[in-house]
Amino acid sequence: MSLAAVATPNEVYSRGYGVEPEVRGAGGVIWRRLDPNRVEVVLVHHHLHGDWSLPKGKQDPGEDLTTCALREVEEETGMTCSADDPIGVAHYVDRLGRTKAVHYWSMHAGSDESLHTLSPTLEIDDARWVSLPDALTEADLSRDRFVLWAFAGRMGLTSSDLTGQNPDAAKLSRKAPILVIRHASAGDRYAWGDDDTARPLDAKGASQSSLLAGRIAGYPIARIVSSPAARCIETVEPLAALTGLPIDIEPRLGEGQGAHAGDLLAEYRNQGVVVCTHGDVVDEALRFIASTCELPLPGDGGSKKASVWVFNGNGSSNGDGPSFRIAGYLAPPAS
Repeated sequence: MSLAAVATPNEVYSRGYGVEPEVRGAGGVIWRRLDPNRVEVVLVHHHLHGDWSLPKGKQDPGEDLTTCALREVEEETGMTCSADDPIGVAHYVDRLGRTKAVHYWSMHAGSDESLHTLSPTLEIDDARWVSLPDALTEADLSRDRFVLWAFAGRMGLTSSDLTGQNPDAAKLSRKAPILVIRHASAGDRYAWGDDDTARPLDAKGASQSSLLAGRIAGYPIARIVSSPAARCIETVEPLAALTGLPIDIEPRLGEGQGAHAGDLLAEYRNQGVVVCTHGDVVDEALRFIASTCELPLPGDGGSKKASVWVFNGNGSSNGDGPSFRIAGYLAPPAS
């Protein structure tokens, strides 16, 4: 795959009610499959902070994000990789108080999969291959778990697969993220000519919903909640079939009900809830998160149909509502 084919995540920053991130960066999930059920990824150790994380770094002036990701991965692991597909974007505030957005790609190493331990005088002093389920518990940062859960779905692994290989991964469900989906493509509302709540997904939307189910199946999902609209219910039906969970209908997720977004985020925090709703409700959720948590969130282009926002972190109250440290964005699947 050419670099140009994947170097597009910046499009979500056209304009927004949040803030333009002060720092943009990129990184990668380097992976190898040892057998059909065992996938390993690379974690690096930051000797200054004492944590294990995915390789990533800051974008240089004039550098596109894919090039940044490949450069940082090589600098931190010694491996020359090729970029596969973009995974998602993590939005957060770093240790210096800067708003930051980091774009991640899945990556394949070349024929040499050996890791080169770097000089301790550099930021990274170690790197190693770790099984994907172990990486979820060994990665010290919640933004890395957001990326790893999304990557697991792309590998065809569900949350049950991950916890089956590493029972400790089940502990992460105690602080599971909220996933907010904007319903998939559903044709033209003006051409529908009937009760709009009954408008179904079109062929593109049906394909998106099927792909979306696999993409997010790696997350620790305990509940699926949907707007009463048919297009929202149909968007999460493949996920319900895959996970065996029922779909709960919530009128407060209906179109025009964005005023409830903050209350619902508070209600669902730390519970592994998947929410499917409408663009206006997603926008209100983003506005709420941007204002109460001061995260660098985009506006236009940041809530496309069949896209997913993942709100992660401790989800504790900051006095005004739930405080989430991480907001992750998964672009719509290509149908």
